[in-house]
Amino acid sequence: MNNKSINIERDFVFNTPSGEMPIDKGILPAVEILNENGFETFESCVGGEGHAYFEPTVRFLGTEFDLIRAWEVCAAYGLNVVRVNRVYRKVSNLDKNNKLIEAWEQPFNEIIFHSIKNECPMCESYRTQIEKLVRDANTHQ
Repeated sequence: MNNKSINIERDFVFNTPSGEMPIDKGILPAVEILNENGFETFESCVGGEGHAYFEPTVRFLGTEFDLIRAWEVCAAYGLNVVRVNRVYRKVSNLDKNNKLIEAWEQPFNEIIFHSIKNECPMCESYRTQIEKLVRDANTHQ
């Protein structure tokens, strides 16, 4: 199912049918874990200033159910998932007669991780509040 592989010894390079692309070292563990568990990742970034994303992000193909399973896999490996998204994008192109054509791309999934090096008090406070709400809800059942 997955024809992509990681070669850690060679500067963290991703081998794809179309060539090689470097993977940010900080996001590599998440990419490896997802690939080892059968997810077809196609884009990743460690996030931050000078990067394509603000937050560490991995994008992969699959269904809505794959998105849930990927979240559970990441949690089992101790990766700190902030949120998951199912992404639908509409693209516009011109046909040969210069007529505008709009179409939906194949939907994909993305997982956004909390950067350990950028822990912020606000995120920690929010996480603590959520954990308390979950504990309280569980004790009232």
